[in-house]
Amino acid sequence: MDYIDVDEPPMVLGLIMDVLDRVESGEPLDVALGLLDTTFPSAVDADPRRYVAHAIDTYLRATADRPPLALHRLMWAIQHKSEVVREMWSWGRRYQSADGSRRELRLLRFKNADPTRRTREEVAAVAYITAFGSTARQGEYWNEPFELYDGPKPDQVTVLEIGLFDGSREILFDGTATQARDKYDAEGRKEVPSLLNGSGLRPGGDCPKCRLKAACPAVARAGNLLGVVARPRTRLRKVSVSDLRYYERCPARYRLQSMSLPRLNEYDRYARLGKAVHKVLEQRHSTSTRPCSETDLPDGHEWVKGWDLDEREVRAGVKMLANHALVCPLHTGTDLLVEPTFTFHDTSAQAMIIATPDLVYQDRGAWVWRETKTTQRPTSTRPVLELYPQLALATTVLAAGLLGGDVSRARVELEVLRPESSDLVPFDPHEPANLAQAHDVLRRLAQPWRNDTDFPARPGENCRTCPVRRWCKSALAPE
Repeated sequence: MDYIDVDEPPMVLGLIMDVLDRVESGEPLDVALGLLDTTFPSAVDADPRRYVAHAIDTYLRATADRPPLALHRLMWAIQHKSEVVREMWSWGRRYQSADGSRRELRLLRFKNADPTRRTREEVAAVAYITAFGSTARQGEYWNEPFELYDGPKPDQVTVLEIGLFDGSREILFDGTATQARDKYDAEGRKEVPSLLNGSGLRPGGDCPKCRLKAACPAVARAGNLLGVVARPRTRLRKVSVSDLRYYERCPARYRLQSMSLPRLNEYDRYARLGKAVHKVLEQRHSTSTRPCSETDLPDGHEWVKGWDLDEREVRAGVKMLANHALVCPLHTGTDLLVEPTFTFHDTSAQAMIIATPDLVYQDRGAWVWRETKTTQRPTSTRPVLELYPQLALATTVLAAGLLGGDVSRARVELEVLRPESSDLVPFDPHEPANLAQAHDVLRRLAQPWRNDTDFPARPGENCRTCPVRRWCKSALAPE
């Protein structure tokens, strides 16, 4: 295949940076937002303009009391030349004093500032780059080294993080250049060689943008996984089964979520209970080699901390966890992979499929793909593969032998946990009827998505619970 250009949504943080550059240079906000007109036609519903305007206003209010520093438009980079050129640089908004004695790097978050999501090593490296990086200009091509310029280095350095949704602000580092060096020597330097030299393959959501994807051994390739054939010279797209379900409800919702815009009230109480149960099982299966038992699983309230569940839901979850012990994969399984991330290139659909099974494990040399569902509803009469399309994808992937092992004995499992029972439903991916149904389910979900280029909104009842409705210009007003 000679055409694998990537059809990705625009990088919203990049748009915010460009608009902020104009605003901080004196341009009115409404004029600066006109920059988005070249990216989004006025008729497009899935337009992040509302979020970008909100983020700009939030950022300016959150930084109004910061020291009066000037915007520094070029990069700060540290470069080491030997047989190859190695460079470190940081992405963010850069500011410095007129005499160069003070620098401030502001890192942006889509939603809220959260210093716990950055490692000590990352903060140490960023502080060091801010303190000792030279002013740098990127080369014309991505593989060209930065062009460095001489200039004063600062005495004082600040690194902070700003939440663009709520205006939260967290200081990550504030100290002298010497303190930044000491922090880097103690906490960051040892990690840099592994980053510069590479440390294994980690397939996932960034695969479509990787320039090595066409030859990467971590990306499994097969045709007809989604049952869709793309038009000639169609651009590669990234998708998950969850994306396809979001698209089915509303194409604009799918597109806005794919831009990583903040989601509000994303989970109802049923979903929160399921997430809490899954978290317990994830932790248990990641740390134990023996089957779960009732005595190993929680029976109090600590396990639901942060999930906002009432007493009745907590009791239901405890019963679900107890019932899991009867069907725990560790009764027979080995080599458990808990919520692994797989990347599959469907060469027919020109789609990079990102999948995160709840669990995969080996049973006598054959891979088993298990999805676990929690419910308090009566058993549905809908076909199971239609009800849970993740199982349909598991069926086409295992039928294609993409996980390896004893392909002929591979199977799909659905674990259903209820307060009163647990069910384990196996599927043979090689059974022609199962495979045909899986392709049919995925085709009906994927074909409209694959053909769509406009992603129109579908205003209606779904707007009431849409987590990105605040950013959609077509969302119905709440009653």
